[in-house]
Amino acid sequence: MASASPVAAQVPENAPRVIRVPAGRTFEVTLGDGDSLSDLVIDVSALEASYNIDASGSNWEIRNLAIVGRHPRSDVTAFSVAVTDPEGVGVVDNVWLGDGSRSTVGIFVSPAHAGTLLIRRCHVANYPNNGIYASAPGNGPGAQTPGAGGRVRIDSCYAYNNAVSGFRVGTAGSWVRNSVVVQDRRTPASIGGDATRAVWVYYESALIANVDFRMADGTGVVAGSGSGEKSTSQVVLRNVRGTAEDLLDGETEDIRGRVLPNPEIRVPEGCPETPAEVFASPVGPPAAVGNGTPETELPDDPDWIPALSLATGTFATSVFGPVLGGLLVFLALLSPGLAVLAVLLYVLYRRGEWEPGGSSGSSGRNRL
Repeated sequence: MASASPVAAQVPENAPRVIRVPAGRTFEVTLGDGDSLSDLVIDVSALEASYNIDASGSNWEIRNLAIVGRHPRSDVTAFSVAVTDPEGVGVVDNVWLGDGSRSTVGIFVSPAHAGTLLIRRCHVANYPNNGIYASAPGNGPGAQTPGAGGRVRIDSCYAYNNAVSGFRVGTAGSWVRNSVVVQDRRTPASIGGDATRAVWVYYESALIANVDFRMADGTGVVAGSGSGEKSTSQVVLRNVRGTAEDLLDGETEDIRGRVLPNPEIRVPEGCPETPAEVFASPVGPPAAVGNGTPETELPDDPDWIPALSLATGTFATSVFGPVLGGLLVFLALLSPGLAVLAVLLYVLYRRGEWEPGGSSGSSGRNRL
């Protein structure tokens, strides 16, 4: 069994192309009809560096991708996909998302998804709001954002210590096959609570086949949302093996089949265990899917930053000295707020360390 380390993975030497996102910046990728994002490492290991991948359209693909570093943001869905044409397809294949996030979703399938989406050979770990969240296309007409009813097929994927659920689906024609879910510690969710499911069929129906799971304190397969509208699910289990305090949760008439013992806990064949494995066995483009170039945007440092750095550096080093002044410049480049806080603490410290002169008239001294 592969386990995710709390230390971020390293950029593999065999990567064909690497985007290193600067501190505090976001790498933006937008895919439309026929676009392809492939053969790439996105490195967000710098402080507050992040990514935002948005695929919306038909006949697009994302393949041979590794994201190294933990996504820091809590206000965005960092990896969102949808096939907007009911006759269209989309493919996410051979992707490593093992470093997780502070509070985002691993892969989110938006309510606008209407076609067929294949998510295959994806390693998704340490996300506190579902590993693969693919139930939104099943949202009912009364939901805030109604769903378009598209199908999601999850195949040969590995989910490790994701809160809420490892894999979550919710539309007729969807399935989870040949995949593994592991939870070996308590996994608090970013939205509150810590209830975790291996596979959650939130709406409608799904086939769960050749799936193994082991849950430390979560549930195995869950049918239904309990939210009222469209709360009933029909789930078919075929060769599902697992261990959990509760193997199944849902009305008995909603679940056909049973969970067998003795799960085989391992990364599925073909699914990358490390970022390097993404490029050790890269997959080719599916026929007639994804041959265009997506829009990308990596913000460079603005032109005024070098001039500001020079002016700030000259002032800071003259007032605070070379060591402390250099530190303040570094903090200012990361976040002006950090630099202001550092200066404030420095001033308060100096005031606290000052000893006034005595009655003899001798001057005080600064111990800093």
